[in-house]
Amino acid sequence: MRSKVAHGVLRAVDCTAARDVPGVVGAWSAADLPELPPVPYTPLARLSTEDAVAGREWPALVTDRVRYPGEALAVVLGEDRYRAEDGAAEVTATIDPLPAVVTPAAALDDSVRLFDGLSNIALRGEAGEPVDPSVWQDAAAAVEATYRQQLLMPSPMECRTILAVPDGDRLTVWSGHQMPHRLRRELAALLGWSADRIRVVVPDTGGAFGSKSAAFPEFVVVAYLAVKLGRPVRWIEDRLESTLVATRGRGQDQTVHRSGVRPSA
Repeated sequence: MRSKVAHGVLRAVDCTAARDVPGVVGAWSAADLPELPPVPYTPLARLSTEDAVAGREWPALVTDRVRYPGEALAVVLGEDRYRAEDGAAEVTATIDPLPAVVTPAAALDDSVRLFDGLSNIALRGEAGEPVDPSVWQDAAAAVEATYRQQLLMPSPMECRTILAVPDGDRLTVWSGHQMPHRLRRELAALLGWSADRIRVVVPDTGGAFGSKSAAFPEFVVVAYLAVKLGRPVRWIEDRLESTLVATRGRGQDQTVHRSGVRPSA
C-alpha cells in the first residue's frame, strides 16, 4: 500500500481490515515490524557518498515521514496477487501533508527539508581541471545557458522482481537483477547473516538501464518476511508501480559554458 502524498508526516497506518480479507496471509506497517531493517546502501566509487547519506536513512516501510509519492506504507501478503491487492486496498493511513519540492533548483532553497536538521544538499564536488580564462576571452563565441534536464525513467520489458525461498538457515533469491553479488552481500548484511547462507539467481534481467542494481525497499521486505514466516514470498512490480517508484536518472538543472572555434585564415 503506497502513499498518494508526496511529502508529509505519517500519523497512523491501520492494517486491521486488510487482515480480514479472505486469502490474506498477513498485513504489516512499519510499526508492526520494529526489527525490519532499513534499505542498505553501498557507496559508489570516487564519490563521498557515506557522508552524503549520513542521517538520511531510507526505511523499507515509512516510519514517520513520507518523502516521495508512492513510498510504501504497508505490505500485504496474500495466497495470490488478487487477494493481496484486495487486502492492500483495505489499508488506511493518516498523513499530514507538507509542501513538496519537485526540482533540484527548488531544493537548494532549503525552506522545505526532507530531513530535519539536514540540508537538502547531500554532496558537493568538482571535476576536471581549471580552465585558463584566456580560453573564453579569445574564443570566437562563448555561450552560457541554463538547462533543465527532466527525470529519466527507465522502462524495462520486465519490471523489478524478487522471489525469496527460505530453506533452513539458507535463503535462495531469484531476481531480474543487474548486480547479483551486490544483492547477495546487501541481503546478508540486512539479515545479519554471512553471505554464504544466501544464493542469488538471475535468470533473465529483462532490461534494466541502471534501474535494477540495488536492494530496494520491496526487496528488503520480501527477504525479511520470507525468513520471518519460513515460506516463499514473491513480489512482481507492475507497470504502474514501475512508473511511480522505480529508479530514476538524471533530473538535473545545469548551467554550462560552450566556446566556439576561431576560424583559420
